[in-house]
Amino acid sequence: MSNIHQPQAELISEASTLSPKPDLNSSTASAVLSEFEGRYQVGDTICIVVPVKMAFEVKWLKGQGIMHFFYSQTTADGKPIFISRDLGHGRDQFIFDNNSYNSGQFIRADGKAFTLKRLPADR
Repeated sequence: MSNIHQPQAELISEASTLSPKPDLNSSTASAVLSEFEGRYQVGDTICIVVPVKMAFEVKWLKGQGIMHFFYSQTTADGKPIFISRDLGHGRDQFIFDNNSYNSGQFIRADGKAFTLKRLPADR
């Protein structure tokens, strides 16, 4: 009996479709692409971000419920942007400095801006 080679389908994880891909020709591309998840200090509050399916759940320390954010785009200068659903008040945005997702700005739907930074996991 001959051994017939069966091609296997390439597995594509859901996580690989959630985050922007690094621009390998960009000077801002890093060797390791981080993920938008973890604990973030946003202004004077903290949020926890967890990737789920095709979105990111954001739970605020000062607030109720969960918000969903989606990858929107990467600016020409390499800043990934994640936006919330518009529930009639506009969209909130996380705008990161680069694809390490460690710092940036949170722009609330009313236009107010807050500095954001990722907190260490052990905090």
